[in-house]
Amino acid sequence: MLPLRWARRLGGWLGEKVFTVLGFRRGVILENLRHAFPHSTPDALERLARGSFRSVGTSLFELLRFPSLSREQIKSMVQFSDHDLFHRSFARKKGVILLTAHFGNWELVPQAVCIHTECPFLILYKVQSNRWIDARIAERRAMFGNQVIPMGMAVREMLRVLNEGKGVAMASDQSAPRESIRMDFFGREVPVFQGVASFALKTGAALITAFAIRQPDGTYRIGCREIPFDDLANNEGGIGELTSRHLRATEAIIREYPEQWMWMHRRWKHVSEEKNEEEAA
Repeated sequence: MLPLRWARRLGGWLGEKVFTVLGFRRGVILENLRHAFPHSTPDALERLARGSFRSVGTSLFELLRFPSLSREQIKSMVQFSDHDLFHRSFARKKGVILLTAHFGNWELVPQAVCIHTECPFLILYKVQSNRWIDARIAERRAMFGNQVIPMGMAVREMLRVLNEGKGVAMASDQSAPRESIRMDFFGREVPVFQGVASFALKTGAALITAFAIRQPDGTYRIGCREIPFDDLANNEGGIGELTSRHLRATEAIIREYPEQWMWMHRRWKHVSEEKNEEEAA
């Protein structure tokens, strides 16, 4: 019922209180930030932590407001200037992989790109444990022409969609299984998913990173970049190099706007687990 600007303020305020008053994942986020920015002062890291919780709270309340927003309202709250990039990519008829991260308002990325370009996407998502919440989020993700599919059911459908020259959207910054290939991310090696690179090289689909960067007035600017891979073969080495390229693009945008990433996520949990195992041995 609140105007959008007040919903944003309330979400940001509550998000910050979750950190400062309840202390939710305080240890996790500060440890992540200390490793990522080892030369920052404790006060600076504390400010980043509060900002990260404020950003996530703002994004959550914006997501709650999606059902009351029109296509034109979404279009007006997002600055988008990469229409030609997407139209050229779709014109190749090999599909488009839209890659984002839990940064800014990541839920806005496939919605806004679909609205601005009139090109819908199949959105891969991780199923939530609460079925009611999972259903409500899925409804919001599919409001403006996109479709959704759970990650566990997505491989064949992704290939079909890309082979038909259509678009797939996903976030790629979550923790991969412990046995996955390791790559450097903010100075520590972490397991990473290679599926994005594998699908791109297999199908020839354009790989485009897109991040919704929150502006001081509460609107967003979606910054897009195509990750080239014409020089790579569809083999283990090529998949590894392309994975490294899009991982570096994600790290670069987070370093530029660190308070807009979800630092409370246990992205380096396997690093901590292995360290504890070594100490125990």
